[in-house]
Amino acid sequence: GHLSPFLIPASNLLNCLNIDARRWKNKLGTALGTTQIIRNLKSNLSEAISISTKVIVLTEWYYSILVNNKVPQQKLRLIKQGMPLIQSTKEKKTIKKSKLNLIFIGRINQEKGLHLLIDALLKLNINDVELDIYGQTTDNDYEQDLKNRTRNFSNIKWNGVLKKEEVLNTLANYDALCLCSTFSEMSPLVIQEAFSVGVPVIASNVYGNSEQVKDGINGLLFKFNNADSLKEQLEKCIKDKGLLSQLKHSINISRSFESVADEHLKLYSELIQ
Repeated sequence: GHLSPFLIPASNLLNCLNIDARRWKNKLGTALGTTQIIRNLKSNLSEAISISTKVIVLTEWYYSILVNNKVPQQKLRLIKQGMPLIQSTKEKKTIKKSKLNLIFIGRINQEKGLHLLIDALLKLNINDVELDIYGQTTDNDYEQDLKNRTRNFSNIKWNGVLKKEEVLNTLANYDALCLCSTFSEMSPLVIQEAFSVGVPVIASNVYGNSEQVKDGINGLLFKFNNADSLKEQLEKCIKDKGLLSQLKHSINISRSFESVADEHLKLYSELIQ
């Protein structure tokens, strides 16, 4: 939190002094070991790339990062992810005129940013919006704190883990999926799952989200780590009942596994020749 601006300079200093804070085996040590962690990751990645004939990259944003870090472009091949094109068996519903119905699917931890969504919702009228939360905790204290904060809010429901085979049919019941990542995920598949059943996505503006979610076209983006910005986007949806319906019409269905497999086969054929 408030120590964040000082962590990188302190980490750099410890690294220059050859002090490996990671050996302290606690959260502070891990944070202060950031410089060494990044250096090791970059070294391992460079070694892996050097012994590889081709490197498959899943997203345009990470492709650019590798190129900017001097990875030879001829070694890279962009092959984006796909998913089984299995449509939901539920008929797509129209946007409700009363409440805005939101769903969160993901791990219950700081990185997935559920606290941002709850911060935003607690500032909105309880009669305007409701949220269903699905996910498994990886931080019990974090989850319990959020449950305590939402205990008296009947419009926020905790539903436990959602089975994989139930994701599409469940998503189809909602007006929008909220994805509040506090870091740049590579390419969240839950966005493609939402799009496959015609559900817009309200997401944080980080690389992995913004490559798929186009603000004002197939979804809405809010400022990184900013609950007030998320609240503003939710208020737009509440005030303009036709906004989400409009966004639905611009959603493109994700490409199939078959398409992804064809690109891999093409690459392997090139390498064999």
